[in-house]
This record gives sequence, structure tokens and C-alpha cells, in this order.
Amino acid sequence: MYIVIAIVVLSLLILAHEFGHFITGRKCGIAVLEFAVGMGPKLFSWQRGETTYSIRMIPLGGFCRFMGEDEDSTDPRSLPAASVGKRFLTIAAGSTFNIVFALILAFLLMFAVGDTMPTVAALLPESNSEAAGIMVGDVITAIDGKEIILANDLGKFVQQNTDGTVDVTVLRDGQKQTIEVTPIEQDGVKLIGIQNTYTVQHHGFFESISRAFSWCLAVVWEILSFLIGLFTGKGLQGGVVGPVGTISVIGEVASYGFRSLLSLVAMLSINLGVMNLLPLPALDGGRLIFVIIEMVRGKPIPPEKEGTVHMIGMALLMILIVFLTYNDILTLFGG
Repeated sequence: MYIVIAIVVLSLLILAHEFGHFITGRKCGIAVLEFAVGMGPKLFSWQRGETTYSIRMIPLGGFCRFMGEDEDSTDPRSLPAASVGKRFLTIAAGSTFNIVFALILAFLLMFAVGDTMPTVAALLPESNSEAAGIMVGDVITAIDGKEIILANDLGKFVQQNTDGTVDVTVLRDGQKQTIEVTPIEQDGVKLIGIQNTYTVQHHGFFESISRAFSWCLAVVWEILSFLIGLFTGKGLQGGVVGPVGTISVIGEVASYGFRSLLSLVAMLSINLGVMNLLPLPALDGGRLIFVIIEMVRGKPIPPEKEGTVHMIGMALLMILIVFLTYNDILTLFGG
């Protein structure tokens, strides 16, 4: 059952991405030859206007094929014939739709489903938290004025404190108040002297909009920090999974309930959007680089040369996916 949920989730994210390309390209006057959900051989397809809509065998992936994509075409409705601005918008629209989709899910999480917030479960006897005024049941909303958005923000913000006292903003009986706490240190780690759990909090309409934007920006920054870590050798260990690992993670999180699944789907949607904007061949970011080069030099790179670059990039991407899938399988079977 959870595998089915995982496949549906991935298909939904890819559908949102490809629909962004599709609808923007259509609005820009670019002909769409095929809109496919899934990869591999066609299971069935139907024609509507000039576009073939298809469902393919492997329920992972999808694509939107434009007229003249990666080839020379003189048709005025082909991708190469479109203006630079229209091509830029069409290519960037996939990732944009993923991020907008994540924003909608994040808003629903904050407003309708409920967000989880760190809540004081106990006070450490060796700390001065109780004397400072912190009470069991307090919901912690900010540290030193920085709003708690992600699960790891509480510990991270405490560690970032440099002035010796931590301003802890708590929600108590519907009212917010800020309490100054002197942190203690254990094994080189700063602590504000509490044991915390997480409780579900619903936010108002406009506050949910604000938190949804903050939440999405925080996730984007986490992804970028991870990518920076890859280049510094700090982010690779245990941090990258392939399709099988992703399905496994989604299935596991789905078992925790709808709230956890909704949060993960929003994160994955942002991840798909950001990763597709990386300036690598075969990805949307790589295609945008060619558009930017055209803007600078005043004429396009020959389509057949650009197509070759993307084909090589796709081949390397497939090799990486196979490698990650192999690692996923070894991990699943305890290898």
C-alpha cells in the first residue's frame, strides 16, 4: 500500500512539473507534440488537437515534448522559433510550478492540517530555565527573534547564540512572551535546559501564508546548503538516494500519518524544482544556460550541438540514477 502511495506522490510531483512546461509553452504559442506521464513504452495514448497525451509503463518520470526541441525547425510554432523570453519562461515554468505547488501544500499544512511546534515537556534540574520563567507546556515559537520553522531550528538557533543569553519566545495560553535564559553547556553543546516534544498548532489564514513562504525558503536553503556540502565533502555521506530510496522514504513517512506525508511531499516538490534548476546538461537549468548564452551573444547555439550536449548529460544522469538505485537496493537489503 505504501509503495502505491509513494508512486502516486512521485507521479503527482512530476505531473506538476511537466504541466508547468506544458501550460506555459502553450500560452507562449509553442506547439506541444506530446505530454507523457511515466517513462518507457506507451501503455495507451490519445490525441487531442496537435498534442498526444500518453501514459507510459514506468510510473516514474514524465516529459513534455515541444516541436523542434533539440533539433532544427523552421515552423513558427516550434521551440527554436519562439523568442528568448518565451523560451526562458517555458523552461523555468516546470520548477516554478513545483515551488508554487509546495507553497500551496505548506499553506494547507499550517492552516488546515496543523504544523508541529516544539513544546516544553520537562525542565532540566541543573538549568535555570524554570527560574527564568519557562513552564512545561510552553510552545516555543522563536529563538533570539528567529522564528522556528523547521524541526532542527530550535537546536540550531541556540547554537548560533553568541551573547551568552538566549531570548526564548513562547506561546502560553494564547499569548506570546519572550523569556531570557542563560544556556548551559554539555559536551560542547549549548542547551536551554529543556526536554521538548512536538505538538500540533494551527495558524491563522494570513499567518499561514507568511509561514508557508518562510517554510519554503528555509527548505530551499537547506537544499542549497546540502549541495554546497557536496563540493566541500561534507554532504555526500548518507545524504543522496535514488528512486528506490525515495520510494522507501515516502512509504515510511506515509506510515506516520497524513501530516508527515504532506510535509514530505512539499519538501520533495521544492527539491525537484531546485534540482532541476542546477546548470547541468539535460536539466532545465542546463537548458536555461543555453538561453542565457544566446541572450549574451545575440544568436543561438546550433540546436544539434545543444541537443548533443543534453544527450550526453542525460546519459550521465541515467548512469548516476543506476548507481544510486544500486546503493538503494544494497541499503534496503542490509548491504
